Amino acid sequence: VFEHAANGSLYVEFYDAGSRRSIPLQHQDRSRAKADAEKVAAGLRVSEPTPTGQVALQLLFDNYTREVTPRKSLGKQAHDRRATEQLLSVLGPARLVSTLTHRDAARFVAERERAGDQRRGKTLGRKLGHRQVLYDLSFARAVFNWGVGAGVLDRNPWQHYRPDFWKHTPRRPLLDRSDYAKLHEVA
Repeated sequence: VFEHAANGSLYVEFYDAGSRRSIPLQHQDRSRAKADAEKVAAGLRVSEPTPTGQVALQLLFDNYTREVTPRKSLGKQAHDRRATEQLLSVLGPARLVSTLTHRDAARFVAERERAGDQRRGKTLGRKLGHRQVLYDLSFARAVFNWGVGAGVLDRNPWQHYRPDFWKHTPRRPLLDRSDYAKLHEVA
């Protein structure tokens, strides 16, 4: 049990399946807080630890779209459904999140660029820009972060993955010094 330095609230902190958890208490009574900590400890001794990270992508994305997506705007909800469909088609719905690596993220980015725009209508198959691919990738990271916060995952497998879209587009000067000097003389 500890007291928060900024607001003075009491918290119970413990480790569950290797993850540190903090639960805010709804009171300021220290002796009652100790009793609450004992109850949490007794509950942890009785129950088996939850296996974090042993969840399939399909289950994780289904839970996210059921719990979080409805609170978003209609456009964001449509994007969530499209991005979920793309992620599951590339990575497979039965794939365990704990087995994902940065290579899988790179494969998703490459497949997303190859497939192009998947919306119906005139844009179907059109080449995607880097921003859209990054938007889809950030959606996947948001789902993984939500899973960590919900206690389902122990880590975000794509947390530090950053695709380098611009490494093959060096900035070259338009004019070299001699051409610039000639233009300067004429001007």
